[in-house]
Amino acid sequence: MEHIHKNYKSFVVDNVLSKEDFLEVNQAVTNADAGWCWGFPPSTTAPIISEEEIKKYKDIGDQYGDKKPSDETPIAPGPLMMNEAQYTNYTWNTYHVLLKDIIWKVKPVFDKLIEEHFGEGLDVYTIHATGKTSGMAGGIHRDSFEDVKNYAIIYFPHIEWRTEWAGTTDVYDDNYEIIDSVLPYPNRAFGFDGTYYHGGSAPSSICPILRIGLIFKYADEKYAKVERKNTIKMLKST
Repeated sequence: MEHIHKNYKSFVVDNVLSKEDFLEVNQAVTNADAGWCWGFPPSTTAPIISEEEIKKYKDIGDQYGDKKPSDETPIAPGPLMMNEAQYTNYTWNTYHVLLKDIIWKVKPVFDKLIEEHFGEGLDVYTIHATGKTSGMAGGIHRDSFEDVKNYAIIYFPHIEWRTEWAGTTDVYDDNYEIIDSVLPYPNRAFGFDGTYYHGGSAPSSICPILRIGLIFKYADEKYAKVERKNTIKMLKST
């Protein structure tokens, strides 16, 4: 299904990954080395990814072709994602997902969805995961205030999600009225225009698990390349 509100476009695709890939992504974001940390931007009290991990990340094999990790591949939030210097999103975050082979295996699925729904000439500039527990909402924000194409896909890798657990991703117009709202059902991908205000609502008081969104952000190729360089610089200065 596709939603349209004036110039706003979005899509929802269920059962987007194969069962095997879905379960492997779930393990990547829930096992002991998932690397969850508090805050966004993350706390500077400890490095998010060590220099050794950075090298490992950059050296992941050539099987990923032209889109393999490199010095220009995002591993932390860059200025494009932090629209206000003092903005802090009080949720759990992890960038260690980028060290997981499964993320790069499934990335072409999301690349294809972006091209099908939003057109050609877009490239990923960051990938990370956010987590929310009961009562924890994310800040309402835009991914860019600049005049560039900017889109996001949020993939939900939960094994189970019940309607009464709430935790929608909401998109707003300039009057902060909700124009789109999507529940984080298992193996679901939600793609939308990141230049609109959006945020993740809090899971309900009866939600017993971490609400996880694996986020792929895309922009015009030239702009995405600049942002990928900025993310590397930021990571090394954290």
